[in-house]
Amino acid sequence: MTQTIKQIEDFWQWAEKELEIQQLNWYRVEKIAGLSNATISKRARELLPPTDTSCRAIAQAFHLDPEYVFRRAGLLPPQPPRDDNFEAALFLFRQLSEEDQEKMLAFIRTLVEIQAKNP
Repeated sequence: MTQTIKQIEDFWQWAEKELEIQQLNWYRVEKIAGLSNATISKRARELLPPTDTSCRAIAQAFHLDPEYVFRRAGLLPPQPPRDDNFEAALFLFRQLSEEDQEKMLAFIRTLVEIQAKNP
């Protein structure tokens, strides 16, 4: 995905705020991720687009899900909003055995196929 200038600016503002909250600096983030000095700090300072590497490093240092960081960076599309029904279904689905989860997926796929044929 192509990132807009606003997404890039917003991402680095968010990341800088997280640095303060977590009492880190870019040098420490780079060290935690095993990157060379200034790999991320230069991108942040010059407001360059975050890369896969910088997002993974930030996720690791901030103890965040990498997918979340990639979405914040504009490298993945935003998730569709979740509603109460979705959250309840997901909660219940996770309580099922693997075998029952597979059955439920087959059932849901069948429903979607039927709905697609009869809009």
